[in-house]
Amino acid sequence: MEWCIFAHSYEFSYRFYSIICNPSLGASNQQVGLISSLPSLMSILAMIPGAIWINRLEAKKKFTAITVLMARFFLLLLVFIPFIQFTNQAWILVVIIALMNFPTALATLSWQSFIGDLIPDERRGQFFSERNRILTIVGMITTFSVGVILNMFDVSAAGPYQIFLH
Repeated sequence: MEWCIFAHSYEFSYRFYSIICNPSLGASNQQVGLISSLPSLMSILAMIPGAIWINRLEAKKKFTAITVLMARFFLLLLVFIPFIQFTNQAWILVVIIALMNFPTALATLSWQSFIGDLIPDERRGQFFSERNRILTIVGMITTFSVGVILNMFDVSAAGPYQIFLH
């Protein structure tokens, strides 16, 4: 269940990065494009060696917890971006989001491997089906609710985005 909460919060906030990047941080079109594309590149770079490495691990649960905490640390860093005044904040956002996807991809791989070891083959399909159904419903409700609330604020104000996305 904890992983479901992590995955949901990451997926929820990820959808809004490019939206807040333009008005709040003054990002260029190139930076917005990088926010959309670099996470996938970092995930691919993490998955290739990560898959080999995770299969050799004895303590998958511990590795999963460490990588989730590392990814969470990057989410925490995003809160402080509006307070950095000496450089272009949009570039900092691009770099943090890109780097965050490396431990996130490793956490996803290790979680899947860990769950694969715990859940018998005959129950695995039902388990993931139920999990995906619940996550989809919760994700839709949360995204809709926060979207409605954020529409009440000025798009150039970073405060409401910081509160709701982190």
